[in-house]
Amino acid sequence: MDDKNGIDALEELFSRRLRTNYFSPKEDLYDLLPKKRLAKQEFAGGSYLFCGQDNREDVYYFVEEGAVLPEMEKGTLPLILSLVQMEGKVEVPSREVWEAIGFEPYLTRRRMYLTSESLFQQERNPVYAGEEWAEEISRLMQKSFEPYTAQHLSMTEVQEEIRKRQILVVTQADKLLGFLHFETAKKTSILWHIAVEEEARGRGIGEGLVRDWLFAQEACVRRFVLWVREDNSSARSMYKKIGFAADGRLAPVMIKR
Repeated sequence: MDDKNGIDALEELFSRRLRTNYFSPKEDLYDLLPKKRLAKQEFAGGSYLFCGQDNREDVYYFVEEGAVLPEMEKGTLPLILSLVQMEGKVEVPSREVWEAIGFEPYLTRRRMYLTSESLFQQERNPVYAGEEWAEEISRLMQKSFEPYTAQHLSMTEVQEEIRKRQILVVTQADKLLGFLHFETAKKTSILWHIAVEEEARGRGIGEGLVRDWLFAQEACVRRFVLWVREDNSSARSMYKKIGFAADGRLAPVMIKR
């Protein structure tokens, strides 16, 4: 889609109030239009919207109740489909519908939260990353997270987050042991990335980074939120120990390779 026709197409798509898995402001898509990163496939009862990334295409659906989902016009990159739902609630369209057109389960994340009123934090000394750590943070991020849904930051973005004081670190003898990346918006602080070097695991560094984050943000937010993979039992146990609880929101992700 080009710029003018693309904006018109997006406005029309969002105005129809169709069932969708896209929950961000539609304006977030406008920046992709000049880069030729957006494409649309229409069908009876709805549309697919494809958002091109470096190593994948994110798929969003906009469908009427009861619409039959057709095969997708697939390129060379994997297609990634995120489905956000409440636990125990039937998915519409169901996972079986997506599997019928070639998708398979990839991973599932669970959302957890903690309110600032429930915190009983001891005094801590959070350490914010300096720009000299940008390269090491970027390296550890690329190494620690799966490639398709983890929202890896570019070096420029890492440097910007450091300048905004949104990355905490643990270091020892001029070596990065771990980092935590967060963002604060509307009285909510969101944990985006946390990673610890493999040789430094089992020493409480991850838990310490989370407690540093809570201490650093406690006075200015009301709620802390994070997403954790269902298959990461050690991380889920750590968050529960600190006081986080599941809020019932699940995010299954499917892939068409």
